[in-house]
Amino acid sequence: MDRFSEDLDFSLLKPEKDFNIKKYLGAVKSELELWGFEVATAEKNKRRESSINSAFIKENTLPYLLKIDLHLKTHKNAAMKIKLEIDRDPAPGFDIDLKYHLQPIPFTIKTMALPSLFAGKMHALLCRSRRTNVKGRDWYDLIWFVKNNILCDSYYLKNKMVQTGHIDLSEGLTKERLVEFISRKIKEIDFDQAKSDVEPFLKNSGQRGELSLWSVRDFLLVQHCL
Repeated sequence: MDRFSEDLDFSLLKPEKDFNIKKYLGAVKSELELWGFEVATAEKNKRRESSINSAFIKENTLPYLLKIDLHLKTHKNAAMKIKLEIDRDPAPGFDIDLKYHLQPIPFTIKTMALPSLFAGKMHALLCRSRRTNVKGRDWYDLIWFVKNNILCDSYYLKNKMVQTGHIDLSEGLTKERLVEFISRKIKEIDFDQAKSDVEPFLKNSGQRGELSLWSVRDFLLVQHCL
């Protein structure tokens, strides 16, 4: 995507509440050390939140930090910190793509299909508890999915909303209802705060200039492209 990301999000293929990432972190650490990095791992403490009040961070999500020393001359303590989050209790219904990469060495990786990723982003937009700090990155990503003509996986989105208690299993989630949900959320957002949140993550001044178009009116136009 055309912005820097905050962390790396992972999901199990099916619920496993006793899942423990520690046995995998050793392999990650060993691999990075082979490339010349000094790596430390640490479990990140987070305050307890209910899945209903938080759309993205749930009680069954494991947060970990990778700290990678870069040995840069600019600062003796220069380091890269990467947050990993693993959803141990995923909602059912997402689709998977298998990607093949050649760099830095040939490898394959399972990812959520783009429509399912879009559903996850819509879930965050619609269901994240309202706080003082608006997550402008969510709105930036919404535009990315829309301008790339990616459809939202409504089946997976409904399952996620059911899981977090935002709709009942018996309720339908039509395109019209989805537009109604997103329209209501757009009217609640302070887009000046949203712009302030996302601006530090953009790579160049041209992208930052795009934020001048952010307003309730403009996002109400974007929603009709869903």
